[in-house]
Amino acid sequence: MKLGFKIIISILLIGLLIGGVQATNSFLPFNNNFNDNSGRVWTLTGVVPFSTTIFKYGGSSANWSNNTGGNYLYSNASGTTYTNFSTSPFTIDWYFYRTENSSSGYNMVFMKTVDDNWNTGYGFYRHTGFGAGTYRFYWGDYSHYTSAFIPLNTWTHIAVIGNGTYTKLYLNGNYTTQLATSANVDVASPFTIGGEYGYPSYASGGYINDFNITAGSQVWTSNFTPPVYSSAPVVSFTTNVSSGLVPLSLYLNDTSTGSPTMWNTSWGDAPNSWTNQTSFPATNITHIYSTVGSYTITEYASNAYGTGSATTTITSYGIANSRFSSFNTAGTTPFTTYLYDLSTNTTPGPATYFWDMGDGNTSTSQNLYYTWNITGTYTVKHSMNNGLSIGWNNKTGYITVGTPTPPVVAPVASFYGGPQVGAPPLTVFFTDVSTNTPTGWNWSMGDGTWINGTQNPTHIYSGSGFFTVSLIASNSAGSNTTTQNNFVMVY
Repeated sequence: MKLGFKIIISILLIGLLIGGVQATNSFLPFNNNFNDNSGRVWTLTGVVPFSTTIFKYGGSSANWSNNTGGNYLYSNASGTTYTNFSTSPFTIDWYFYRTENSSSGYNMVFMKTVDDNWNTGYGFYRHTGFGAGTYRFYWGDYSHYTSAFIPLNTWTHIAVIGNGTYTKLYLNGNYTTQLATSANVDVASPFTIGGEYGYPSYASGGYINDFNITAGSQVWTSNFTPPVYSSAPVVSFTTNVSSGLVPLSLYLNDTSTGSPTMWNTSWGDAPNSWTNQTSFPATNITHIYSTVGSYTITEYASNAYGTGSATTTITSYGIANSRFSSFNTAGTTPFTTYLYDLSTNTTPGPATYFWDMGDGNTSTSQNLYYTWNITGTYTVKHSMNNGLSIGWNNKTGYITVGTPTPPVVAPVASFYGGPQVGAPPLTVFFTDVSTNTPTGWNWSMGDGTWINGTQNPTHIYSGSGFFTVSLIASNSAGSNTTTQNNFVMVY
């Protein structure tokens, strides 16, 4: 940006006293505004955009390149000495990037005339029939002029410099032609840039930068060095990385132009996280980001003419943290459970996953159902790769798989015993041989005696006769009865 200061590296010195006339000037850098850095008042008619891609100095220019006319800037003080030169010395210089390439129509760079009467005032313009790129400076009468060819699509410094008798035309500091300008052509009309005051048909046909009017000063030599208008630095910098893992060490290298003398860098990770320097050391300035996040770095570079800035975004990522869980961890074969990922710090990603099930099988799914078919204890290993690091989580003995318990089936009752024949008192020993694991026994001995809860009872028969024995065997699944008729004979 320009802050109203300029250095003129030439012998074109503002403020020079010529013939007792005090030099006054008006300077418009067109740095994203139409402010006059010399304090003069100008008014914009219509719309004139700024270009930040085509400019000579300061980061922008006024874009009259594709203008159909009616959009111009004019001086409010139409009768003042800085645009009415009488017969005193003057200098008007500017940078011009020509884009028009037609031999028809009109292109007005600047003009000071009365009601479209080109037999008054003065101006710099291209007229129908001149040929593409041929511009004229006229004085008092449009037929009284000197002309020069302005190159296409490049910046040209143009200066018209009068000494009260003649005006010389310079392109890029080189003298081209001159014109007699001894007549007083002062008019009480506004000085316009980019068109003609009150007439919508004319536009300059290009970009304009650093327009400067100086009344009371001139340089009368064969050649001179065009002025260089200084501005605030154009800030730029590079960093060693744009992202990385915490703690992220960042190295910043300033590449600003415009001879900055002070740098202030905001790191964006805390309100007071700044580095302030009046010169850069031999190595880059550094900063460490210890917390995960995205941060905007802003570098401000300053010189005597102002301050510029540039920004970039840095992202610091956390180390991959593998975590997982499951619906359950124990059961009998075949044992199936759902394993699900709970990892954190998965960016920048895309995250990838790896499972080792402990039985020789692996998976790369994030979440999955899995079945273990063999009894045993298994260590499950899990990893997550976030693109910058890999985190592991190993759970020893995490899964336990046992043998399933057989289903309970109702018993099939069966028994034997002996002796089965004898004289009283006869002692008989009974043995249960029921299948399917009974847990309860009820014996009917045939003589009116019941024995309950004993698996293998003993019974004494005191009387004579034939005795039928029954066994009811039972468990949680049910019961079953077996009866052996006349199982015991006592005589």
